[in-house]
Amino acid sequence: MSAILTDDFKAKINSLGITQLAVAKMMGITPQQFNQIWNGNAQPSTTFIVKAIQAGLGENFSDIAEARAEESQQQK
Repeated sequence: MSAILTDDFKAKINSLGITQLAVAKMMGITPQQFNQIWNGNAQPSTTFIVKAIQAGLGENFSDIAEARAEESQQQK
């Protein structure tokens, strides 16, 4: 299983009208880290999720990320 950002989290970021750079700064991570997770090229870590909550971008883990079954497992 892997984790991805929730659609609600992405919608919240978009509704704030701020750049991904600004969100990364709010969370204390690099813009590259944020971009990789946003685009699904990296999984959101526990640290990422905690920082997002601390930045006021969600109230709990499930607001930020959700489990996603690997494609090969879905085809079984």
